[in-house]
Amino acid sequence: ALAKAAGLEADLARARKELKDAEDLSRDLAKQRDEKVESLRASHCESMRDLEASFTSQSQVASEAASQLVNAAVQEARKMNEANLMALRTELEATLATQKAQAREQLREAATQAEEARAEHEVALARARDEHGVELREAMASLTRAQEDHAKELASA
Repeated sequence: ALAKAAGLEADLARARKELKDAEDLSRDLAKQRDEKVESLRASHCESMRDLEASFTSQSQVASEAASQLVNAAVQEARKMNEANLMALRTELEATLATQKAQAREQLREAATQAEEARAEHEVALARARDEHGVELREAMASLTRAQEDHAKELASA
């Protein structure tokens, strides 16, 4: 009986060690998941800042170009007679409308790229969460088996 009790105590110590190892593994996996999530979040934020800076820069360039075009046109128009001024004005409006349409299209494309990048980051984040969930379920299943085995050993003692 003493030998059997000593054997059960050794089994109990082993089960406790396995339980501690499973808990350590669970903590490590949670830490890795958190690090992955934070890394993906930081990457996503940086991408969004880059896209925002790109939008701002493109908007400023388009605005400056339009402003320069209008200023040059006004100076030229002052030198021309009324008929030439009307013709130039019509041409400028068409040019500006074309440039605005092109700038809008570029901004739409950049917004589409930003949305695609955001969607990719969400997919990567979901994948990281799923991977952690599988690892955590496996660790919990192992822990449950160890506890059940220990309970059976104690019941048979």
